[in-house]
Amino acid sequence: MKSIKVITILFVVMSILLTGCKSAQPKTTDSSADSAYPIDEAYPVYAIDATQLTEVPAWTLTTYLINNQETADGNKTFTFLADGAYTITTDSGKEEGHWYINTISSPMLVLITGADQDLSYEIVTLTSDSMVLKIDQDGAIIEEQYQPAN
Repeated sequence: MKSIKVITILFVVMSILLTGCKSAQPKTTDSSADSAYPIDEAYPVYAIDATQLTEVPAWTLTTYLINNQETADGNKTFTFLADGAYTITTDSGKEEGHWYINTISSPMLVLITGADQDLSYEIVTLTSDSMVLKIDQDGAIIEEQYQPAN
C-alpha cells in the first residue's frame, strides 16, 4: 500500500513538472511555412558559373589594387582548364597547379599550389568579359581585375 502511495505521489509530481515545462515554452499561433527559418538565409546560393573560367582561353590582369590603391604589379595571366588544372604566367615565371570553386561561405576560387599553402580568392565578379578576385594577404586586401586576353 505504501508503494502505491509513493508511485501516485511521483506520478503527480512528474505531471506537475511536465505541465509546467510545457507552459514555459513560447506559444506560436502561426503554423504556416512562412514562420520557418528562411532557407535562402541559412543556405545562400551564389550565382557563380565556373564554366566562365574555362570558356575564356586566358585571363590578363588589368588592374591591381592594394587596400583600394592602384599599384603596378607587372604582367599576370591566368589559364584555367576544365580538368581542374591552372597556369599563372608572370614576369618572374610560370606556376601550375589545380583549382576548384568553393561556395560554402561565399564564392571562393581555391588554387592548390605546389607550396604548403593553398590560395583562396573571393570571386567578386565572374562573367565572360570580367573576372575580379580579392584576397587578404598579411592584413592587406588585394583586388585583382582581369579581362580576357586578346
